Amino acid sequence: MALAATECRFAVGAILIFAALAKAMDRPSFERAVAKLGLLPSRVGGLVANWLPRLELAAGGFLISGLGVRYTGLAVAAALVAFNGAIAINLAQGAKFDCGCRAVGAPTTIGWALLSRNVLLMAMAVLAAFRAPPVLAVGTLLGDRATGVVSSDDAFALLLSSLVVVLALTLLNDAFSLSRSVAAATRRQV
Repeated sequence: MALAATECRFAVGAILIFAALAKAMDRPSFERAVAKLGLLPSRVGGLVANWLPRLELAAGGFLISGLGVRYTGLAVAAALVAFNGAIAINLAQGAKFDCGCRAVGAPTTIGWALLSRNVLLMAMAVLAAFRAPPVLAVGTLLGDRATGVVSSDDAFALLLSSLVVVLALTLLNDAFSLSRSVAAATRRQV
């Protein structure tokens, strides 16, 4: 269980970091997605669109570095519950729009696949919060003793594999998006 929880810690952290960077690079698109949720006043929605990528980046960094894993994992799970609630309300109203997620494996439009993916991420964040040993945590690197059954070598391999998989899936998703865009542009020219 400790090995799986450590993998969840690193995977959720990597997903949050890549999602935050993608949102920051395309902030106007993310702002439109937050506005389309329609559950927040425009001023608050603007603040959410501005701060959420920063908070995701911080949470991802905390998970990967092992700082406050329990609190960070629970905060991530709580945020996903809130997002799923907002998405479910929009789905019940028949809305379909770009979710603005920009995370690995995230569908581009709101739907049941997005809700399912978020439930999986919630479970991973909770598992990391309660079961991940403090291996490769900043404190252990500074001399504190890790109390888990996962070795530093295994944890480093998990961290590296998480980063590689998340990066590969991100690039693959971008390649598919580019391919669809090129195909659509080609059809319009014909």
